[in-house]
Amino acid sequence: MDLSRNLHDETEKPGQPFPLDTQMIIRDRYEFAAELAKGKSLLEIGCGAGLGLEYLAKSAKSLNAAEYSDENIAALQKRFADKISIEQCDAHDMPYPDGRFDLIIALAMIYYLDIDRFLAEAARVLGDNGQLFFCTSNKDVPGFCPAPFTTGYFTIPELRRRLEASGFRVRFYGAFAAPGGPYWKRRLRGVIKDGLKIVVTHLPGGARLWRKLRQSRQGESFPLPGSIENMAASPHPRILLPSDRRNHDYRVIYVVARKNGS
Repeated sequence: MDLSRNLHDETEKPGQPFPLDTQMIIRDRYEFAAELAKGKSLLEIGCGAGLGLEYLAKSAKSLNAAEYSDENIAALQKRFADKISIEQCDAHDMPYPDGRFDLIIALAMIYYLDIDRFLAEAARVLGDNGQLFFCTSNKDVPGFCPAPFTTGYFTIPELRRRLEASGFRVRFYGAFAAPGGPYWKRRLRGVIKDGLKIVVTHLPGGARLWRKLRQSRQGESFPLPGSIENMAASPHPRILLPSDRRNHDYRVIYVVARKNGS
């Protein structure tokens, strides 16, 4: 399996068609990241196509970007040249000294990693007052579908245990409420959806057909803008969530973790 090519294929890129809801999610995560980045030395690990780099640079004291995919790195270097420091690296083995950054962000990408190795490496690279910020899809929302090539998703309590074991204190926020009314209705539809997915994906060419069916249900799509400011903004606030229970109501989970002893 060519992991570099697969990650490139899954990267959200300017010009690709996406529903406005997807644009809102992308913009919201970078707006949250920019709030945390004010005046800080920042590393975005797994920056993909660099959608948020120019936006983050307006808030951060300094900005480094790191990416694994060969194809993404070539596009990033062509787009940003000498304007932003870009390195190719593995998130499990970062080429930075201990305590180098105030803030590390990892947006919509931790489910491609060995999370425990990544958390240990993030803790090493963060300074004494360092924070780690990442977002992930919520596997506990009924009808959740994992993305291709992912290594795993975690509940809120599972994430809390792993972060605490790696030396972090953590807060969780929910965003983008799951549509469809009360939980039991969403759960019933999720069971039906899961059964339909099993049937469709076992047909010849089923994986591609399932992706088309999902896209058709998301409504009209629009080309993804190249800048965060030009993407549709979310009208909904983020909600602080309990860290000791699973959540079934928000599609996106934000994690803000600070090193212990800082």
